[in-house]
Formats: sequence, structure tokens, C-alpha cells
Amino acid sequence: PPARPGFLRRPDTDHNRKRACREEFREEVNARILIPSKTIYFYVRTTEEVTGPMPKLKQAIHIPLHELSSRVKELSKFKDREIAVICRSGNRSRAAVNILVENGYKAKNVPGGMSAYTRQ
Repeated sequence: PPARPGFLRRPDTDHNRKRACREEFREEVNARILIPSKTIYFYVRTTEEVTGPMPKLKQAIHIPLHELSSRVKELSKFKDREIAVICRSGNRSRAAVNILVENGYKAKNVPGGMSAYTRQ
């Protein structure tokens, strides 16, 4: 299905298609990583999560969600670019997208977060 405005394509929940959708999701994220001038990756994960064992996107900017409202101006140089917001599972990133959009940014949630990206 096509992506809804403000969202990257959501992995399908049909059990027979989950693996294919995860691969599609991974390919979409990887394709965007190869074009860093167009998409900014933004972590709202905790510092412990970012430094922990889960894989990381090296080019991602990191501001934990609980600090975002007071630090949102640090992202001002990216106002004209798409920001893909990532957390562990997709819940905090959804809240971060709302904060960013309210402040004039072009932000999209990465549904399922790093958990969806790293699942085999």
C-alpha cells in the first residue's frame, strides 16, 4: 500500500507477508541511507539504547524524546529536508514527529523503529 502522508511505508501485518515486508522496509531504509543529502535520520531513542547492542545508523542525529522540545532548534539547519524519526519500536518517534511538524519540520515516522529494521 502507498505510504500515508507523514509516514514511511508500514510493514504489512499479514503473517504470510511479514518477512517480505520487513525486507521491503529494510530496502527502503537502506535506499534512503544511500541518499543522505535528501533524508536526515533522527534518533529519539535513549542514550542507553543508542550505545547498547542494537544496530545503529551511523549517520543518525540523536536527541532523546524527553529533550526534544527544549532542543528542537538544534535541527533548524534541516528544516528544508525530510527527517525520518526513529526509536526502538515506533511509539516515541510518532510523538517526536508531532513535535517536529508543529515546529515546521518535514518529519516522518519510521514505523516499527529499529526493532522492525533489525528483525530477521
